[in-house]
Amino acid sequence: MSFPAATEGLEIRDLAGGYGARPVVTGVTISSIPGVTALIGSNGAGKTTTLRLISGTLRPDEGQVVYRGQTLVGLRPDEIVRLGLVLVPEGGGLFGSMSVKENLLMGAYLPKARAQRKETLGKVLDLFPRLAERHDVVARRLSGGEQQMLAIGRGLMACPRLLILDEPSLGLAPAIIQLVAEAIRAIASAGVPILLCEQNAAMALYLASQVFVMEQGRIVLHGTADELRQRPEIVQAYLGS
Repeated sequence: MSFPAATEGLEIRDLAGGYGARPVVTGVTISSIPGVTALIGSNGAGKTTTLRLISGTLRPDEGQVVYRGQTLVGLRPDEIVRLGLVLVPEGGGLFGSMSVKENLLMGAYLPKARAQRKETLGKVLDLFPRLAERHDVVARRLSGGEQQMLAIGRGLMACPRLLILDEPSLGLAPAIIQLVAEAIRAIASAGVPILLCEQNAAMALYLASQVFVMEQGRIVLHGTADELRQRPEIVQAYLGS
C-alpha cells in the first residue's frame, strides 16, 4: 500500500472560538508533523471544536490556521478540502442508505481524486479487506467497527495531504480498536500525515510521534509520546494507573 506522500505541516496559532459569546477553546497552538500528531483530552475538553475551527465549519474568533503557507481562516470547508485537509468526523458522517462502495466513491468527488479513484479504491480495500467483503451492504447495516473503517476509507478516497480523525476508537470493542489503530499506523507509514483527536490516550500514545494534551479548551502539555508516558499526571488522568 502506498498513498501520495505529503510532508507539509499544519500550524495553529493562538486559536480561539466556539459557539457563542464565550469561546470553547482559547489560545490553542498546535503544529503537525509527518506521521501521527495526537490531540488528547477528556470529553468536553474542546478537541472537536478545535477540529471544526480547522476544517472551516466554525470560524475562529482569534488566531490563525495555516497550511502549506496559506491561511485557512475564512475559507469554506470545501475549499479547505481542496487544499488537501480531510476531516473524518466523530461518528463517520456516512450515508446510511448507500452501500459501502457508494460511500467510498462519494469520497472521491474532487476532480483529482476522481481521476485516480480506481487506484485509490484498490488501496483502501487492501487496507480494510472487510469493506471488500461487504461492498454491497448499506452503511447503516454495518457494525460499529465496519462503519469506522468505511469512514476512514472514504476520507482516504479524497487523496488527503493531511487526514484529520475525530475519535476513531469511540464505542469500539478493544479488538476492533487495535485493528483501527494498526490501519492508522499503516496510513501514516504510507506517507499521509494524520492529526488524531482521541479520548483514548493509550491508543494515541501508541500511535503518535508528538502529543498535545487539552483541558478546558487549552493546551496544557505538549511533548513526545515517550515524554508524556513519564509524566505522573498523564498516567493518573489518562492511562488508568
